[in-house]
Amino acid sequence: QSYPYRPTFHFVPDPPNWMNDPNGPFYDARSGIYHLMFQYKTPRTWGHAISTDLLHWENLPIAINNDESYDKGGVFTGSTTVLSDGTPVAMYSVNTNNKMCIAYPADENDVNLTQWTDYTNNCILSANATIPTGRDPTTSWTTDGGKTWTFAYATQGPGSNGAAVTFTTSDWKTWRRNEKPLTYSNLTGGWECPDFFLLPQSQQSDGITHVAKASKQGKDW
Repeated sequence: QSYPYRPTFHFVPDPPNWMNDPNGPFYDARSGIYHLMFQYKTPRTWGHAISTDLLHWENLPIAINNDESYDKGGVFTGSTTVLSDGTPVAMYSVNTNNKMCIAYPADENDVNLTQWTDYTNNCILSANATIPTGRDPTTSWTTDGGKTWTFAYATQGPGSNGAAVTFTTSDWKTWRRNEKPLTYSNLTGGWECPDFFLLPQSQQSDGITHVAKASKQGKDW
């Protein structure tokens, strides 16, 4: 009743403010709670809301604030990966497009995972001669039961063409760049928000088991 034009089905933040990309949605099987992170306010932060049915949402305090020297210009797009032991790890890029950072729940005993804390030694990746500038890290994936994890982020290849480079880690603190990009294109221009995921078995056909996607600047998905 306080907001007569507030949608009754779609999520909106409270208090109302600018919002953008949904970031790092994940399901916590330990508590049965869905978590939604999203870009909120300017300079950008990550807002946070929870639900048990994806219809009714409870707004929580900001999860990742822009209160560190490296993210004062804004906490940009990222993702959350749920590790093998159930611990979620958020990874995000910052407004300079040349750094990747991570954050964890501050109190794992809080079923709502209300408070999050930045990794003490952020940023885990900073652009240099061998690490290209980029943003929008994907949810990480593992092929060995959680011993190592790989993620991709959007960058630009030669001639401002789109590419998604990948890095692998065993401890989430030190990362090794893989020799070949996940995928690239010479026709699309720069990319944003790449992703890579395993198709459900019922949707696999003709040897296709995984899908890579990206938002192409100035073009449709």
